[in-house]
Amino acid sequence: CPATGAIVLRLQDLTLELGNKDPSVLPGIDQAYAYLAKRGIPYEMIDKLGLMLVRAGPLIERIKGRGGVVDSRIAIIIPHPDKLGGVRDWWSCRLVDTMGALGSRGFASLVQGTRAKMLCPPGERPEAYFPPNIEWNPQDGDYIYFHESAIKAINGAALGYYSIGLNGVWGWCSKRHDCALLPEIRDLPWKEKNLQPVIVFDSNVDSNPDVGRAVQEFAARVETITGRACKHILLPKNSEGADWGFDDFRVTLGDAAARAYLDSALDAPLLELSEFKRLFLKLQSEVVVVRS
Repeated sequence: CPATGAIVLRLQDLTLELGNKDPSVLPGIDQAYAYLAKRGIPYEMIDKLGLMLVRAGPLIERIKGRGGVVDSRIAIIIPHPDKLGGVRDWWSCRLVDTMGALGSRGFASLVQGTRAKMLCPPGERPEAYFPPNIEWNPQDGDYIYFHESAIKAINGAALGYYSIGLNGVWGWCSKRHDCALLPEIRDLPWKEKNLQPVIVFDSNVDSNPDVGRAVQEFAARVETITGRACKHILLPKNSEGADWGFDDFRVTLGDAAARAYLDSALDAPLLELSEFKRLFLKLQSEVVVVRS
């Protein structure tokens, strides 16, 4: 991937501009704490993870470069550490709805649900998330789990697994930045330590064609660039037949069930790519296209 250059909106900038207020005074802060707790991040983990909770309105104003943004949500800003535990300038953000807590009524409460739920530095290439709640030191033959968000990866790391968070199911690449595979993923010692990549996305892989395609594309890209074939373990739907993610799965069914699910990758077969993907890999081994 080409170098990204200076981050347009750095984590340091956000800390200086938005992070100097006590989050306990934010309207609806209890809902933000409840949101995190329901996703496996209790109150005592917030500081350990370096999370920053701020009003969404000023953050969106900063991103859009204009004032007058009316948004009652709370923004949970997630710093993205590197493998050594250092904090990078890149960040991601989850917006939590607090309209119920504020008692809002009328049209604004209807529009609220249509707004984006995730934010990241505008115009920048995505970066993978290495949870700081586990020391990154994989040994020979270890499994590396890829989740579709930082919060889900935090849950995997909390159980002692080498989990990496992506910025969505397509967060491992960027066509806009001519990046086929994020360098922090590409440069892991895949062959040196015989590491095994495992894709752990939400339970809607079979029902959502875009997610299913992302799994196939990611596996093909990893195999092409690193030489390591992926495994994929399908998350079962919840007891009501609805889709959910690994964080919900762990909180609802407990750590033992979550560990058993991740450990099922040990006996899972390598992901069988479609015939089209196999032909695509063969073509890539024979042909190169030089764009510049």
